[in-house]
Amino acid sequence: MIYFTCDECGADRQASSRYAGELLRCRKCDAETVVPDSSTRAKPEKSEVAENLYVLVIVAVAVLLGVAWFVLDIVLNVFAGP
Repeated sequence: MIYFTCDECGADRQASSRYAGELLRCRKCDAETVVPDSSTRAKPEKSEVAENLYVLVIVAVAVLLGVAWFVLDIVLNVFAGP
């Protein structure tokens, strides 16, 4: 994997090493940038990725608990009768 930045907007980019020397379109600004032969920026640290994953898991669990509570409330109201 090659890590580099967009020449136009400075967005962090990455590409497989097989694309070295080829043009790659930036998803952020739509400009074309040549993929360098080797990385020009550091690979993202695993702690940043792990922290983002941790937050995603916490949010997913909170949403699932909220949905479960909502469904349980509906089921109990249906079977409780008037």
